Amino acid sequence: MKKLLLSALAVCAFTFSNAQEKTTVDDVKDILLSRPTTNLKGQKTIGGAIGFEKEEVGVKEITEFDIAPKIGYFLADDIEIGTSVGYEQVKEGSDKDETYFVKTYARKYWMPEARFMPFAQGDVLLGWGEDNNNDTEFAWGINFRPGFMYRFSKRVAFDTTIGRIGYNNNGGDDNEDYGVGFDLNDLKLGVIIFF
Repeated sequence: MKKLLLSALAVCAFTFSNAQEKTTVDDVKDILLSRPTTNLKGQKTIGGAIGFEKEEVGVKEITEFDIAPKIGYFLADDIEIGTSVGYEQVKEGSDKDETYFVKTYARKYWMPEARFMPFAQGDVLLGWGEDNNNDTEFAWGINFRPGFMYRFSKRVAFDTTIGRIGYNNNGGDDNEDYGVGFDLNDLKLGVIIFF
């Protein structure tokens, strides 16, 4: 009886071990580059991003929070235009700056028929806010950002921009920011819904 039971157990183990599928390079390509079921031209998108950062510099604690919902429209399968409206708060010790902004953007996608879609984004930002002294500040910027979108399904996607090349003026000559960098310090993540 023991021999029969052990033999049956060995056959089951051998069968299950051979039934396991191995992931190959072609399987990964299929997952990343498989074609979604819809064309993008005429599609509308809604989404956005939320960010939070906290760091200590010397004895001061700096806390940043931002939220930026956005809407977009595909003019063609590989061209999207859109706008984002957002809020940003920066606390440095007892000082607090708040900024409201509007950002318009245009994106050029490569491989729009695939799930993984690299893009180049150009955007223009206009903002206004108050600093700790209740002084009103005007902010503006022009930036180029590389990124990619990954479509989980025909309705839901994840997008990110990594780094930027551009100029931002956050209210005065002493708050100018010329940026050239493709690092994770300027990483923006978001979720997109197609409808």
